[in-house]
Amino acid sequence: MADQLDSREKLEIALIRAEAQKRFQVMIDYIKGAVGEGTAYNNGIARLVISPQGAYYELADLPEEFVGAVGRSVSPHFVSDRELLSILSTVESLTHTVAESGTSRLEIVAFYNRKGLADRKGCFIYEYCTEGNAGAVSPRTVGSYRSGVLPKCLKIRIDTTDPSVLALYNTGRFLLFAVSLTDERSPLVLVDTSTDPATELGTDLSRRTIH
Repeated sequence: MADQLDSREKLEIALIRAEAQKRFQVMIDYIKGAVGEGTAYNNGIARLVISPQGAYYELADLPEEFVGAVGRSVSPHFVSDRELLSILSTVESLTHTVAESGTSRLEIVAFYNRKGLADRKGCFIYEYCTEGNAGAVSPRTVGSYRSGVLPKCLKIRIDTTDPSVLALYNTGRFLLFAVSLTDERSPLVLVDTSTDPATELGTDLSRRTIH
């Protein structure tokens, strides 16, 4: 298959995995244990697990690239391909005027194919943060946004007062992650971080992506 990893890519991903295990494995195990068995959705690139306690997702080839949350503010639901594309398009539009949009934090991670971690053509990763030491003010970008192309998996973390984003969920502070399935009905998890903060974890993918 065209998106299978070659030996060089597997080696580089193994090195990233070793680093991630040192930094995040204890917290990953905690989130997984708190979520429990749940219902799993797998599209071959990412696996998303949802239970009454919370949710998480991880990449098939790199489980340590992980995002998850537990708590009352975790809200899973299903969306159509069109809805998922619309959400991504709305948030991506902020990247062009992020400094003027009332945005203090914006992270987008979208994988279009299985080789996204090792091939810039297969992913779009964007990071902007003005809060404390969480990140640099200057945006970091890996890969490129593909308008109208449905990502296989998506993560968005945002803190903004931009009206277009507020219109999505009546909040500008949230974590969102989803995997797209073939039946045009994809699971999406919304974590509202503006009211009752959940226990959450998102590994720092953009700083460890292969270049």
